[in-house]
Amino acid sequence: MAFSGVKLDPDDMFDKVVFMENKLIQEGYNTGFSNGEEQGKLEGFALGIKHGREIGKELGFYKGFVKTWLLFISTDKKRAVKLLEQLHQLLNEYNDSVNIEDETMQDKVDIIRAKFKQVSSVLKVPTELIKDEASQFSF
Repeated sequence: MAFSGVKLDPDDMFDKVVFMENKLIQEGYNTGFSNGEEQGKLEGFALGIKHGREIGKELGFYKGFVKTWLLFISTDKKRAVKLLEQLHQLLNEYNDSVNIEDETMQDKVDIIRAKFKQVSSVLKVPTELIKDEASQFSF
């Protein structure tokens, strides 16, 4: 762009050469910026898909874990049943409130993870073993 107050003479070769460099630099910047923006969107989309898939697998595992334990656990273990039901409720609330623009989604996942660890502790199920086996599944 020309500076304010500067008049370009379309017939003057010097003006054409001097301001052509500025024009080419600006066009190169604009092209590079738009290409980088497009590439960034594609990379962000791919990363979002990957991260969403991982969280989905993890929460799906937790749901299966809860449902299985609720079927087979004896009713005399009231504390464990109560914790399993709380985890089940957290998982259902998470599914009902999924919003991609919600900044608290990661906080909700962290709360679910903490509740799962608490349930695992009460049931005396090692969480490391569960995570290792869960990572071997392929869907």
